[in-house]
Amino acid sequence: PANMRESDPWLGYWFGRAWIFVQPQRGRPSIERAYEAFRAAGDLRGEALALSTMVTSYYYEWATLAPLENWLPEFERLLGGVRAKDLDHESELRARSAWLIALLLRRPEDENIDRCAERLDQLIDGESDFNLRVLAASTLFTYINWKTEGESAAALIERAAPILGRPEVSPLMQVQWRTHLSFWHYTKGRYGDSTAVMTEARAIAERYGLEAYLFDIDHAEASALINKGDHVAAKSRLEAMERRLSPTRRMQWPYFHHLRSVLEQRLGNRAAASQHAERAVVLARELDIPSLQMPHFLARLAQARAASGDREGAMRTIDEAIALASAVDKKTFEQRRTLLQIEADLNAGDLDRVSGGLAAVLGEHRASGNFVFMRSRPDLAARLANHALEHAIETDFVRTLIERDALVAPADAGPAWPFRLRIRVLGGFELVRDAEPMRFTGKAQQRPLDLLKLLVALGGANVDAQQLTAALWPEADGAAAKTSFDSTLFRLRKLLDVENALVLSAGKLSLARSLVWTDLWALEAAFDAAQPGSQADGAGTSAERMARRVLDAYPGPLLGADENPWIAKPRDALRARFVRTLMRLGEQLEAKRDWERAIDLYRRGLEADNLAESFYRGLMRALAATGDQAEALNAFRRCRELLSIVLGIKPSAETDRLYREIAAGAAR
Repeated sequence: PANMRESDPWLGYWFGRAWIFVQPQRGRPSIERAYEAFRAAGDLRGEALALSTMVTSYYYEWATLAPLENWLPEFERLLGGVRAKDLDHESELRARSAWLIALLLRRPEDENIDRCAERLDQLIDGESDFNLRVLAASTLFTYINWKTEGESAAALIERAAPILGRPEVSPLMQVQWRTHLSFWHYTKGRYGDSTAVMTEARAIAERYGLEAYLFDIDHAEASALINKGDHVAAKSRLEAMERRLSPTRRMQWPYFHHLRSVLEQRLGNRAAASQHAERAVVLARELDIPSLQMPHFLARLAQARAASGDREGAMRTIDEAIALASAVDKKTFEQRRTLLQIEADLNAGDLDRVSGGLAAVLGEHRASGNFVFMRSRPDLAARLANHALEHAIETDFVRTLIERDALVAPADAGPAWPFRLRIRVLGGFELVRDAEPMRFTGKAQQRPLDLLKLLVALGGANVDAQQLTAALWPEADGAAAKTSFDSTLFRLRKLLDVENALVLSAGKLSLARSLVWTDLWALEAAFDAAQPGSQADGAGTSAERMARRVLDAYPGPLLGADENPWIAKPRDALRARFVRTLMRLGEQLEAKRDWERAIDLYRRGLEADNLAESFYRGLMRALAATGDQAEALNAFRRCRELLSIVLGIKPSAETDRLYREIAAGAAR
């Protein structure tokens, strides 16, 4: 009865505590009344247990943590002075566990937090209640993870291991410990270990009906899966999370949107990544999310904005994250700002500034043993890693990053990237495995190599097997053609001897970009960068610099002088794109009346393709504009001569008309 509970604070306490894991809001009034009665009576044990239970009610409800502010002074009054010495061991352990988690969630820079953690560490091993020891150890684990004290974490894990094996430890404590252990593995980049631990936690939660904790398990597992690169499984977990979102556990929602933003970012869906990041920040502000977490939400939004080209918005947002970050975390977010500036410098082509900034950041990561690097944007991480390798910046550390995070090389990655296979098809054919050129002499090897050449020529990614078959075996019928393709692919895999370099999925054949580099991919990346509206174009990269990149990437026609009929079409298409791209850049220089650079561009273009009439016309215009009509007319004569000798044709009417206009001007 209510009157009995109100007259006996212990009855009120136990009544309130009974509701904490079911309907916390129903239990809290009784806990609060009990606490006031304990305080008035000087019952220190009652005060400690009531305060601990009050924190537990908000922590497990996960709707808002703001009310914890009202209880922090009470903790300090009880535990911050000499009164704590009069507490029994269990009560102090419970109270300090609750105080530490409340401080972490609301006041991580409070002067009491380190002393509280130190005292909690001293109390754990002397506690006889194994569940309470795991609870306290889990709380201390949260603190250590925040402080990123790796050695302390490993020692705590070793201390906890024998306890967790005891049958007295409840399923709830088993799940809670594993959640923190999984996060620790995650922060160290051990995504497989993180996933394995959460698989154990899931089995326990499902067996014992701990449904309220499945969202946290899904979150931890999805985080690891995303960073392992298993996006299909991660998406499945996120869908499960979305189904579990509770209208009462409102603080789940921003964490869901934050993680969804990361997945969308890695999938290349920039708009969706920004939308979910924006939503996460809005909800986090509304719910007054823990100050430890708010900078992470803002940093995710900053990355999403940067990836979408909103550099000003990205910098503004990361500056807010830095301002809100605790002293422990501030340097981390300052590094993230540096990386955003490095990205802007990279897009602008300011490679000296990129090298300087990157050397500092990577050096700090190596010194601290931190292998977490741009996890939500592996495409940018790969670009920065490639630059570091090309400029001899922390090369051993960078290679380790590439391996641990399975970074996929950017399309323009050069010789420094640790590819297993390098395939050159421009100007000829060359195959290099593990830095050693491969030599082929037998006729039996020719067909597998033809398959490889055609695969690269058609883009090297998701090429329809039927298209390959039709080109290489045009006379074979369906069954015979498939048999020829299958056997040739088998022989090619054996010839290359690089596991997983060739991927056949759903009838599409691809080269694995994490293992294989082709010069055609590098050229296509140069083409893309030179497109109007591209990131490089938007950053103001000069036409001259983009042209130089295209020219450097095009040493000659696709497969050189190879006369196989199936190469003609992709070779012509590539040549046409090369000419179109250079002409667009050359015309930009002409529009700026930058004649000297235009002349150099067209001459270099003709060195790569001396039958491109449009290059001759551009060269003639630029030379004439400088007043050198004689050299402009000589350019026409070379054009006419080569077209006649090689192709047996005359210059086009457009070229002939330009010649007459220049000749008429010279005559005057």
